[in-house]
Amino acid sequence: TEIANRTRRLWYPANIWTVAGTGTPDYAYRGSTANPYDKMPAYAFDGAAQEDIGLTVLLPSDAVTGTITPRIHWAPSDGNAGNVLWQLLVGSLAAADQIDEGFALIGSVTAATPAVADQYTISAMNTITPTNITDLLRVVVRRDAVSGTDTYDAHDAWFIGLEILYTGDS
Repeated sequence: TEIANRTRRLWYPANIWTVAGTGTPDYAYRGSTANPYDKMPAYAFDGAAQEDIGLTVLLPSDAVTGTITPRIHWAPSDGNAGNVLWQLLVGSLAAADQIDEGFALIGSVTAATPAVADQYTISAMNTITPTNITDLLRVVVRRDAVSGTDTYDAHDAWFIGLEILYTGDS
């Protein structure tokens, strides 16, 4: 979807991610309502652990070498106040690379909870420049609740999806 000038966005919802790395965030339909049809599919990232989910993506061919802006879509599980530390790790693979190349922490955002249970929240990370945007990108989203920066203690943060803004070449 084109949103401004040549800026495009990609959407990676929770249901296409898998547990990766540390912790075991659980996937389910989330929300306080009793009606299951009104709930949102999301991963519950624990408030007392570091947990990761991962995905492998190939950006569209109209992406130019340059920057991307990741945005975390999420909601707090209850009405308590605090900060949630979201991190983005990316590994870039080109042809002939080993598939177990390392990841680099390339983005983070400390997001204040809205102190309203289930409130849909979008938190933008800093703009980043992958080493080669045409490569295969291995992406990990992490909540680091044990970092000291994350103060939404003992409360789940519900990951709804990752949006990536990028610049198209036409």
